[in-house]
Amino acid sequence: MDAALIGFLGAGRHVWREEPSATSLAATEEMTRPVSAAEIVHGVGLVLRRSPAFLRARHLIMTGIRR
Repeated sequence: MDAALIGFLGAGRHVWREEPSATSLAATEEMTRPVSAAEIVHGVGLVLRRSPAFLRARHLIMTGIRR
């Protein structure tokens, strides 16, 4: 878990993060327990889902990359 999140949890602040919020499932699960215990609002933004570059990459992945 990163130092910024630990600091916000300690201060009782609500947290909004951009995706990805962690680099692995294990790191995400590690973050979930203290966030739940702190009784704060923790959100993960999904803004990238509508970016043109992300949509193009998704299209290529879903349809198969053709050369």
